[in-house]
Amino acid sequence: MKKSIQRIVRTVIAATLSLAIMGAGSSAFAAESAFSQWKTDDWTEATENGTPILKSQPGKSINVLYLKGKATGNKLSFDIRVDNSFGTVDGNVGSAFKLSDGTQYFFEYNTVGELVRIRRLGNDGSDSHVCPGKSYKLTAEQWHTVSLEFAENHLLWQIDGETVHELSETGNDKFEGGTLYIQSYNTDVSLRNISVESVYIPIVEKREYDFEFTSEKSVVDFSARNGGVAWKNGRLIYTLTGNDSTLTSPPISVKQGTAYSALLPLRNTVLIRMSNGTDASRIRLSYTTTDDPAYTADKSFVLDVQPRSGDTTYYFNLSACRNLSGYLYGFRLEPIGAASGSIEIEAVTFEREAALTGNVGKLTSCTTDGKTVTVCGTLDSAYAGREVTLYETKPENYRLDLREQDKLTSCVADGTAFTLTVPYENAGMTRLSSLFLLGVAGEDGKPVRIGERFWIRNGDSYDGGNPYAFTLPDYTVSVLDFGARGDGFTNDTPSIQQAIDHVSAKGGGVVVVPGDDSFYGKRYVATNIRLKDNVELRIETGAVIWQSPRPADYAYDVVYGHDVSIPGVNWTHAASCHNMPLIHGDQVSNVRVTGGGVIRMQDAGGENLDSVSAGSLWTGCPYKIHLIPLGFFRCENVEISDVHLRRTNNYHINLRTCRNIYVSGVSMWEVTCASGDGISATVGTKNITINRCFFYSNDDAVTICSTYNDPRGIAWWHANPDGDNCVDNLVVRHSYLVGGHGITFIPWGTDNPRLDMQEIRNVEVYDSCLGGGSSAVGAWPDNPYFGKQPFDNTETDDFSPVKGVRIHNNRYFGACTLECIQGTDIITDCGIRSASQFRYGDFERNVRRHKNFTSGLSNWSFQPVEGKSGGADVKTDGNNHFGVVYGDGTLCQGLWMSKGEHTFTADVRLLAGSGALTVRDAVSGEILAEKALETGDSFAKVSLTFTLTSGRMAYLGVTHTGSAEQAVYIDNASVTNPEFVRMKYFTEAFDDAESLQLINKGFSVTDEAGNSGNQIAEVGGGRTGIMMLTTEKEYQEFDLHYRMRFDCASAEIDANIGVSLRRTDSGNQYDIHYNPLCHFLMIREYKGGAESILQRVDNFDLEPGKWVDVAIRVQDNTCILYMDGKPVTEFSVAGLRTGVISLRAYNVNCAYDDVVVTPVGTTYVTGKEELSTETDTESVQPDTETGTGDATGASAETTSAPVTATAPASDADTTAVASASGKGCNSALGGAGLLAVAATAATAVGCARGKKKNGEHA
Repeated sequence: MKKSIQRIVRTVIAATLSLAIMGAGSSAFAAESAFSQWKTDDWTEATENGTPILKSQPGKSINVLYLKGKATGNKLSFDIRVDNSFGTVDGNVGSAFKLSDGTQYFFEYNTVGELVRIRRLGNDGSDSHVCPGKSYKLTAEQWHTVSLEFAENHLLWQIDGETVHELSETGNDKFEGGTLYIQSYNTDVSLRNISVESVYIPIVEKREYDFEFTSEKSVVDFSARNGGVAWKNGRLIYTLTGNDSTLTSPPISVKQGTAYSALLPLRNTVLIRMSNGTDASRIRLSYTTTDDPAYTADKSFVLDVQPRSGDTTYYFNLSACRNLSGYLYGFRLEPIGAASGSIEIEAVTFEREAALTGNVGKLTSCTTDGKTVTVCGTLDSAYAGREVTLYETKPENYRLDLREQDKLTSCVADGTAFTLTVPYENAGMTRLSSLFLLGVAGEDGKPVRIGERFWIRNGDSYDGGNPYAFTLPDYTVSVLDFGARGDGFTNDTPSIQQAIDHVSAKGGGVVVVPGDDSFYGKRYVATNIRLKDNVELRIETGAVIWQSPRPADYAYDVVYGHDVSIPGVNWTHAASCHNMPLIHGDQVSNVRVTGGGVIRMQDAGGENLDSVSAGSLWTGCPYKIHLIPLGFFRCENVEISDVHLRRTNNYHINLRTCRNIYVSGVSMWEVTCASGDGISATVGTKNITINRCFFYSNDDAVTICSTYNDPRGIAWWHANPDGDNCVDNLVVRHSYLVGGHGITFIPWGTDNPRLDMQEIRNVEVYDSCLGGGSSAVGAWPDNPYFGKQPFDNTETDDFSPVKGVRIHNNRYFGACTLECIQGTDIITDCGIRSASQFRYGDFERNVRRHKNFTSGLSNWSFQPVEGKSGGADVKTDGNNHFGVVYGDGTLCQGLWMSKGEHTFTADVRLLAGSGALTVRDAVSGEILAEKALETGDSFAKVSLTFTLTSGRMAYLGVTHTGSAEQAVYIDNASVTNPEFVRMKYFTEAFDDAESLQLINKGFSVTDEAGNSGNQIAEVGGGRTGIMMLTTEKEYQEFDLHYRMRFDCASAEIDANIGVSLRRTDSGNQYDIHYNPLCHFLMIREYKGGAESILQRVDNFDLEPGKWVDVAIRVQDNTCILYMDGKPVTEFSVAGLRTGVISLRAYNVNCAYDDVVVTPVGTTYVTGKEELSTETDTESVQPDTETGTGDATGASAETTSAPVTATAPASDADTTAVASASGKGCNSALGGAGLLAVAATAATAVGCARGKKKNGEHA
C-alpha cells in the first residue's frame, strides 16, 4: 500500500544564494545598488535606518518591479510595508512567477478584501484560484517578511514565518526558465531585503485519484479481503471469493476543494454508480475520517440494493451516522450475505445531499382565496393529535430552523390531519411573498419540522398572472422516449436535445422531463440544453437537471474556475465569458422552462453551507465548471416558472437583449460560489415581470443593468452597440429577495454616443420583501468601461439615465439608496427620491473628447393625452439641440421639489397650437403652477415661480395642445430651489424630514410610538444592513449630545450601534459601538484601513427600548464619552486630525433623537449632569463653506452628498464593511481606561422579523 502524500520537508542545501539570478556566477547584486538586478525605473530608491528600500510611486494605480532576466532560484524573499491602500473596488500587493510559456502563478494579498490567495493566470486567458482566498490582514505601516517557494508540484507562501498557502499540485506546468515580479495595485508600498535563492525541494511521490476509473492504474490502490480487484473498460471489477468479503479504498488525501475532497458532515453522501452481480440485497459502507482514521462498527451505513442487477446509482447517505467530522478519508464496501459474484463500479463521487430525517408529516396544500391562506397536511401516526404550528420564515434560514421564526398560528391535529388558516394580508402587504414552515410538537415539547419551506401555490389567480402569456400546440413527448435515462450518471444532453428539436420541428409543444417520488429524485445529467421555438421544457416535480462535472460530456472545451482573463476588463466570469449556460436560449421565441422540478449545478468539493461566508465560498472554485443555469440572448416570450435553482456557482438567470419575460415561482438558494446574482436583466432587455420569486445569495438578487459595448460578450451573448440598450418596463412583485442588494441599478451605458439608448426606465417594485448585506435597494453607478481608467469606482457622474421608478409597499431589511445616481420621475416609500435639478435640461452631453455624443430625451418623459395623438423628439439647428413636443402631450422631468419657493425657467418657442410651462403634482395630478406661452419666431426665456408648503415629486415641463403638425420647442430647462444650508453647529430634533441637518442613509423619520408628535430617526421592522446619520461638515474639536434607543438586534452573527468620529471614509475613523450579541462596548481606530482596538469592556448591556443620553467631548486630541450624565471612558484621538461625525446602526433596530453639535466647551445638559465647562469656550467661527457661524441649523432641503458605491473586491471576495466587528465575540482584549459601567437588563437578541444570517458582503 503506497503511503498518502507526505508533508514536504524542506532542506536548504546551499548557503543563501542571495539573488543568484542571472547565472551561476551572479551570487549577489552589484555593489552600486541593492536593487541593481531589478527594473526600478518607476520606483524610488531611499534609505531608512541605514537599510536601502524601494518605494512605489504614491497614488499610482499599478507599480511593477520586474526582475532583469530569468530567475534561476526557486525562492523569493522580501520585506514589504503597506503605506497606503486607496482602492475601493480592488487593490492588491503580491508577487508572481511567470513561466516560460506565459502562465503565471500570482501570490496575491488583496488589500480591499483582506485575503490571501494564489491565482494561476493561464496563457489561454484563464484565471484559476488554485489556492482560494482566505481572510488575512497585513498591518499597515508595519514591515512584514514574505517568502515564496515555487517548483513543480510545490508552492509555499509564508508571511512572517506563518504558512498562509501551500499547494502540492501544479499539473504539467514547468518552472524552469521563468521570471519574477513584485506588484502593487491601488496600494502604496515599500520594499527591502529582496533576495532570490535556491533551496532543496525533494520530489514527493504523488498518488493519482481517479474514481471514474479511466485507466488501469486507477484501481491499483484499492484492496479486497476475500476477493480480488481488477480493471476493465473503465470500471473497477470487484470479485468476491468468500464470505465476509470487503473492498477498501485507498486513503483519500487530496487538496481541499477538489473533486474527492469531502468535508463532513456537509458532503455527507458517497454516490456509487455500479452493477451488482452478487446475491447481496444490502451493502454496508464503512468510512473513516481525517479526525478518526480507523474503521469502526459505529461508522457505517447499510443500504438496500438490487441483487443481480445492472447499472444503478446508489446514494450512501451518512447523515444519520455519528462521528461525521473532518474530511472523508476512506470507505469500505461489504456486500452482506454474498460470497461470490462481482460488483462493477463505474464511478464514485462525494455529494452534499439532504439529511435523512424521519417523516413526521406532509404538507398537502397551501392555497388562498384572496382573503385567507389555508395550509393543509397530514402527520405520521406517531404524532396524531399533537399541536401543529405554522411559522413565517425567510430565505436566509438555510438550516430550516424553527427557533426564533415568526409563529403565525397553531392548531391541534384532528387525528393525523390538520388545517391552519391565516389572513391573506399582513401589515398592508399580501402573503404572496411569504415563506412558511410547519412544525409539530415533539416528545420533549420542542417543535419538529415538517418538510421544507413552502409558499402559496395558487398565487397565479391573485398576482396578475403572466402579462406575456402565449399558447403552445397540444403535443407532448417524454425525454425517456428519446433515450434519456435519468440515472444520475449518464449524460442525457443528447436525448433531451433530440426531444426538443423534434417537438420544435413539429410546430411546438411540451417536452416532459419525468420525475419520481424518490428521496433524491430522478436525475438527468446535462451540459448545454438549447431551447428551440415553441417548446416548453417541463421539468416535473421529482426531476432534477444536474450539471455534469465531467468535461468529456461537454461538446466544447470548458474552462475551469471562476474567471477567465481579459486584459483590462473586470468581472470576467467564465460562466459569462466562455462556458455555455446549462439551459440556453438564443434567438428563440415562445419557450418555457417550468414544471416544479430542480435545476442543480455542479458543486464537487464545495464547503459553503450558508451561501454567503467568504471563508468557504471560494473553496473548490478552481475545480468547478462554472455555468449559468438559465441564459437567454435575443429571445422573445419566455416563461420560467415553478423551477428551483440549487448550488449555483455564478449568476442564476441571465436575460440579455430579450423581450416579454415572465419569471414566477422560482426559488434560488444553496449558492456555492461568489458572484451569485439572481435575475439579471441587461443589454436592452424589455418587459420583464418577476413574480413570487425567493432568493438568497451572496450577490445582488435582481440586477437591472444598462451596458453598451460590454467587452465580456464573447461566448454565448454579445454586446449590441447599434441597438436599443434601454432596460424598460421591469416589474418585481410578491417576492422575497435577499442578496448583496435586494434590487440593484447598474447604469453602465455612458460610453454610448446616444445616451437615450441606455436608459433604465419604468421599474416598479411592490409587495415584496427586500434585503441585502449592503442594502435592500442599491446601485453600482460608475461605468467600468468608460471614463477613468483603470476603473476604481470613484467617479460620481459616470452613470446613464434612470427614470420612471416606483418602489412601494415593500418590507425593507436594509438601507435603500441609489448612491450618486441622479434619476428622474422616482417615487418611493423607502427614502429614494428624484433629482432636484433637471438632467440634460439643455439636451446636450458635453463630454470631453466626444463632441458627437448626444443626450436625446435622456431623463425626459413624454406624457400623452388619452385619445389624442402626439409625441416628442429632439432636434438641432446645427449648433444646439432642443426638445420638441408635437400634437397633444407634455414633455417633462419628474423632480423632487422641497418646500419653499422655486423658479422654473426654460427657453421656449411655440410654433403653433397652444402651450404652457407646467408644474404638476406627480401623485395627485394637480396642476401646481402653469404659464401660458405665446407663439413666436425665436426662443424666449420664460420663468414660472411657485411655492410649495411641503416637499413632493412634481413634473416640470412644457405642455402642448394642437395638431400633429403643430409644435412647441424647449431648451435650457432649469429650476432654482430654496437655498440649502447644513450648519456646522446645529440642533436636530427630526421635526422636519425634509430639512435635516444630518445626511440620512437608511433611517426613517417618523413619530415615536406612544409619543405622537415627537419625531425620531428610527430603524425598525427587523431591517438589516448599515444605516447612518452623518454630518456634512468636518470637525476637529466639538461637543456632541444625542439620545439613543436600542431596541433589538436583527442579525445573529454581528450587530452594533454607535458613533464614528473624525471619519473620512470606512478606513479612517474612530468607532465607538455597542455590540448587543457579544455584550461589549468597543472603541476602535481605523487608519489607512488598519484596525486597532483601543478599548473594550465585556458584560456591557443596554436595556432594550430605553432611551440613553449620550454626550461626547473631543478636545486636545482626547475624547470623553458620557452616558446618562456619567463619564464612561476617555481615549486619544491623536491619530486622525479631522472628519465627519456619523451616528450608525448595523443590523440593529434603534432610534436617535435630539442631536446637538456645538463648539467644544459649550455648556449644555447631558440629561443627568452638565459637562464641565472649565476649559475656554471655543469661539464660533464662520464656516468656510456656508459663511455662517450660527449654532443652530436653518430649515433647508435634504440633499445627500454623493456617495461612491464600493464594488466587491476582485470577484466578490468581500466581507462586511460596516465598521462592524464580524470576527466573533471571543476577544480577550481588556478595557484599559474604561471606567466601571453597571450592566443593565439583559439584551434582547432578536426582533419580531428579520433575524438575518450575516456574512454577505456589504
